[in-house]
Amino acid sequence: MKYSVVGLVLIVFSGLLHTLERVAARIGSYIAVIGQQGGYDTTPAYPSITDNIFVVASLAGGIILLLIALLKKKSTNFKL
Repeated sequence: MKYSVVGLVLIVFSGLLHTLERVAARIGSYIAVIGQQGGYDTTPAYPSITDNIFVVASLAGGIILLLIALLKKKSTNFKL
């Protein structure tokens, strides 16, 4: 496979994984409040992008692979 395709897949995977973490945080905050009455804080504590090493690694890998693909494309098109 081409580097650019793998790079894009890794970037999409990191975005999807980060989104799933945020959804899980929201669901978890609502589960804690079910059946409770009173002034409970339902604001979820969202994870940052650096909390999960897989998100950071796949995002960095995707960007690196896209840069490699870009450099290879520029080097093959460069003629003197």
